[in-house]
Amino acid sequence: MVIKIIVSSLMFVIVSFVISILTIFLRRHGEINSSTIHPPKIIFWIGITDIAFLVVMDTVLLATEKWEELLVSIIPIVCFVPIGIWLMLYALNWQIVLGDDGFTYRNMLGKKKTYKYEDITALKRIKIGGYIMYFGKKSIAVDYFVSGQDVLWDKIKVMDIPMKK
Repeated sequence: MVIKIIVSSLMFVIVSFVISILTIFLRRHGEINSSTIHPPKIIFWIGITDIAFLVVMDTVLLATEKWEELLVSIIPIVCFVPIGIWLMLYALNWQIVLGDDGFTYRNMLGKKKTYKYEDITALKRIKIGGYIMYFGKKSIAVDYFVSGQDVLWDKIKVMDIPMKK
């Protein structure tokens, strides 16, 4: 019984430590200005809340020795923790930094690539908002909730780029 309480307490401490480190990283994560397009920070908080809630729930179930409920709770962990991780990576890494002749795109895994505005071969409006920029076979989707996406749209809409349907 004592070992289970220690393990549960350690799990809670580790989750709290990880959340603290990620919060510090998020606050120091680059300077944001009018030429930077990025997802809102609430997406990060949704992802971290998702993971923290499930881990704390399982810690409580482990401490109270409710084994059947603990086994059932593995299903939401398998389903929702990857979603939480994806949301956190997306919020921390996805970014477009605008320049005069082009922009630098960083995907959710942190990989950077620089594009020129002239390299855009087609555009497609997304029905719920936002747009997709095509660069030959590659594409970048800019959702409606991404802050600063209108600045990029204003730069590329004046160009003679064909619209996809």
